[in-house]
Amino acid sequence: MGLHEWARGFVLSYPDLPWPAGADSDWERLTQVSGFQKDALFAYVNRPDVELLPAAMVHFFHFPEAFREILPDYAALFERLFNQPGDRLPEASDVL
Repeated sequence: MGLHEWARGFVLSYPDLPWPAGADSDWERLTQVSGFQKDALFAYVNRPDVELLPAAMVHFFHFPEAFREILPDYAALFERLFNQPGDRLPEASDVL
């Protein structure tokens, strides 16, 4: 939950970055990354208003290989934002 809240704050702190608009189909793809259904993600975060971008950022760090395969458009953006080369898994020291 902490990483999700950090991601929410990051998105709010940088509103002018080229964030994807997001769509219901993106939620469907996101659930494929982790195997968790949308309602399970909401229950885990314990918020009624889980937003796609923060949830996607959490999945990017927790499930990097599946994320890059299923959501390559989001992965490309996050790799640039968080200085994560796409040819290897992220290291904790690489972020920002």
